[in-house]
Amino acid sequence: MNWLELKIPPPIIGMITAFIMWLLSLYVWRLESTLLSNIGIAVIVLGVSLDVIAITGFGVKKTTINPLNPNNTHVIVDTGIYKLSRNPMYLGMAVSLLGWCFFLKSPMSILALPIFILYLNRFQIIPEEKILAEKFRANYIAYKNSVRRWL
Repeated sequence: MNWLELKIPPPIIGMITAFIMWLLSLYVWRLESTLLSNIGIAVIVLGVSLDVIAITGFGVKKTTINPLNPNNTHVIVDTGIYKLSRNPMYLGMAVSLLGWCFFLKSPMSILALPIFILYLNRFQIIPEEKILAEKFRANYIAYKNSVRRWL
């Protein structure tokens, strides 16, 4: 399964997950609540905001945000939101997907969220971490030991 490592951009995985959640919402019972939709919108906005802040952090350091080639990274981004999470872009996607579950008003759609997280951990984050550890050695290991992967 190594052939999946660093191959599919995480936003595509997020869109596939959102589609699966939507399909689940069509075929499994839904709750009727405007409040859930409103909460969903607020949570989606929070997730997108996390992504924008995280991407801005990469822009400030002038390093690549391309998740398919972490070898092009020339600096460890460890300031701002990166003091709280090593992967705030992926966290933002996960939060947005959680908001999507609320918006869909489908409790069963949440079943796709752990699959998204497990996929990213195995095929995106762990390979990224391996490359960054080889490239930045002790600096990355110290960062990795001081900041959690997700939150």
